[in-house]
Formats: sequence, structure tokens, C-alpha cells
Amino acid sequence: MTTPKPAFANTAFQPHLSRRQQKKALFEKAAREQAGYANDTAFRRVERQYRSRVPPPDLTDVLDFRPGAPNTPALAARIVPIALDTEDSNGYWAGLGASPPTQGYMVRNFPGLIVIPGCFAPDVQRRLIKDCLRRYAVPPAKSNLDALYLTPPEGLWNRYKREGAGEAKPEPVTRIVPTPATEKGKEDEPTAVTAGALIPRLRWVTLGYQYNWSAKEYFLDAPQPFPAPIGQLARAVVGSIHDVGYVAADGPDLISSPRHTWLSSSAEPADEPTGYVHRYDPAGYEPEAGVINFYQARDSLMAHVDRSEQNMEAPLVSVSLGNTAIFVIGDESRDTPPLSMYLRSGDIVCMCGPRRRALHGIPRVLEDTLPDYLTSTDDVLAEDFEWDSFAAYMTTTRININVRQVFNKDRQPPSGGIEP
Repeated sequence: MTTPKPAFANTAFQPHLSRRQQKKALFEKAAREQAGYANDTAFRRVERQYRSRVPPPDLTDVLDFRPGAPNTPALAARIVPIALDTEDSNGYWAGLGASPPTQGYMVRNFPGLIVIPGCFAPDVQRRLIKDCLRRYAVPPAKSNLDALYLTPPEGLWNRYKREGAGEAKPEPVTRIVPTPATEKGKEDEPTAVTAGALIPRLRWVTLGYQYNWSAKEYFLDAPQPFPAPIGQLARAVVGSIHDVGYVAADGPDLISSPRHTWLSSSAEPADEPTGYVHRYDPAGYEPEAGVINFYQARDSLMAHVDRSEQNMEAPLVSVSLGNTAIFVIGDESRDTPPLSMYLRSGDIVCMCGPRRRALHGIPRVLEDTLPDYLTSTDDVLAEDFEWDSFAAYMTTTRININVRQVFNKDRQPPSGGIEP
């Protein structure tokens, strides 16, 4: 029996252009470059490079943290392996049904960035993806669709699945903002759309303290409980990276832990004289707000700084799921060329110390990079019989879970707290 395709199965991006389309794209690109750009900073040039479709971008300078990855010698020399804390955080990882990671990476001349690649087993990744869609993308959590549509109380994914299973009568999601045609009197009522057709339009959902994107500040009068599983995940990560770092061979003796890595004496003179050790105490960490981003194939997130939190010392924890993305991160200036790296499904990035205030973004989601264990192969479906519809959605999707601490430890936030 053939499984019917979900409503969003035909939204896959087709990256192949005809020869005529390629010539047109190259002509338009040359015209833009000749005219110049109003925002021609070093950071913006890197973003434009990776967003280019024709010609395709050169990925030589994209850092790859996978063991044995084909990095250039210059890039490979910047990668610093670090041993993670597997003792104090072990209880949190066990509660997630995951094994604690033992190794992460930092980058020379780039203090504050910690990367833990391939942190989650395939079954844990699938569970996180399912939770993002059917557990967290549900009112009263706010989403980008709230300004246009009246989201069903059960959430779009749950409505779509119940209608598909015949458990609920198919019912369109009402558009609460008229279309331009409606405003001109060409239609009597605002248009409605099915839940399945709206799912690919979902771009973000906020967790915990809800965020006012227009005012760039948090709504503090009606905090939502922060999801316990995501809070536990963030605590596990913050515990794992405590007191990890690297020390330059000719720097002062900062070695007080087996989790401090010596740089070789052949380190270039440009390296930091002392290195970097992440010192934020996990006992003071409280996951209070977060954003789940849902990227489709042509989506991007331009350079920005997450600066609305009172506490800018706690690490920002980010988890990648689905298709691979190119992540760029610099410092506080747009005139500094950013570091570029791959973020694959199951990777974790922590922005700590000086990197917490750094410009960063996602200029590109790479098509057709979904791992086999997130597709609907027979082996995967044998382990997870309900994965088929999720696999169809993830074909063109990347999900990012981003967690922040909003308040300082001595600041008593409004009631709400962590979901039990």
C-alpha cells in the first residue's frame, strides 16, 4: 500500500537551473557587483558568498569538525580538541536517554566558541525533532504565523496528523489578517489554508519567556514554563563545558584540570598568549528562554547579536537537527571577517565569553544533506514506525534549538519557572 504524500511533500527546493536561468543569474550577479553594495562589510561579503546559487559558493574555507574531515592545513591547525566534563553532567545526559559526550572542540584565536559535533544518537535526534513539531510548536508559545493565522490550540502538526488519520474533520486554519486581494474588495473573506499546507511556513517558535521581536525585548508579564526536556538538555551541555579550555605553551601556568589542553610549542605567534578557559559556573545556570528555528532550503538568517538578555555571561546553547547549514560567527564588528563552519544534525554550538556578544548567522542551508537515519528508509521505519511523515518534512528542513539564560542569578524573575 502506498503511503499518501503529506501536503508539504511537494515543497522540496529544486536546485538545478536551466542553462538560460544560469546565464541570467550570472548577468544579474555581475550587475549587482558592478553597481556596488550599500552594506559592503567583511561580514556581509562572506554572507553573500555562501548565499550565491550561481555560481555555487567555494566551500574551501568552511571549517569541518568531523574526525578526519578534509580541512585545509591552515584550518586543521586551528582546531583544538578539548576533553569535556562527563562526571558532573552525567545525570542530565542520562535523563535525556543520551550518553554524555567526551570530546568537543575550540578554535585557536577564537576564544569562547565550543563545538560538540555529532552529540546525539539518531534515535535521540528523531525524538527531538518530533517534540519540536508536536510538543513545542503549540500555543500559547508564539510563532511567526500568529500574526496571520489563528493557530489551532493543539498545534499545526497535531491537527495535520489527526486529520490525516481521520480522527478529526478536515478544517482550514483561519487567516486573521486579510490578503491584499481581500483588502481591495476582490474577495469577501480572508482566505483559509490547511494545517498541512501551513507547516512549511513555520519559521520560529519561542520557548519560556516569550519575545517581542519588534521591541527586541521579552514579555515579562506572562512567562510560559520552559520545557523541562530542553532545559535538561541545556543544563547537560553547560555542565559538560565547565572549566574546559586550552592554554598556549608559552603562556602562564593555567593548568588546573585535565580538561585544559596544551597548545603545542609550534603555535604561531598570533595565537592568544594565555589561551581560553570557560569558567561559567553551571550551578548558576538557568534555562529561561529559547527559540526553535525552522529553516527551509532557501532560508537564511543574517548577521545579528542576541543582546536582549540581562545575563550576557551565561553561554548560549544551540542544537542543530536535519539538513546541514553553514554557520558564520565573528566578533562585535561587521568589519571583521567571520569564521565559517558546517553545522550538521546532532551538532551543538556554545557561544561563551567574548563569543556571546558576537555577530553570527546562517547564510546557507545545504540541500540534500539530510542524514540517512532521518529519512524514511525501511531500517529507520522498523525502529520508528511513525517517522515517515516527519521524514517527508525534514527532507528540506533544518531545525535549530537555541537556549538562553535571561536573568542574572541574583535577579528574581517573574513566576513561571521550569515546566515540571
